[in-house]
Amino acid sequence: MKGLTPDHNTISNFRRDNPKAIKKVFRATVAIAKNFELIGGKLLAGDSTKLRAQNSKKNNFNPKKIERHGVYRK
Repeated sequence: MKGLTPDHNTISNFRRDNPKAIKKVFRATVAIAKNFELIGGKLLAGDSTKLRAQNSKKNNFNPKKIERHGVYRK
């Protein structure tokens, strides 16, 4: 495609205009993955909860920081 990339409107319009074809592609992909035993077919569900990410230096923890605060002892 010589470096051409679709913009967000092109992608959005394609998704809007081709929902049945996209659904067929996803179903075929899942069928292939099941055939090669890459997935087990277990049901996963989400409740659409929106969470705000917070990863400031104050709010994130790593093993060294946890050890320093004495929260986790080996």
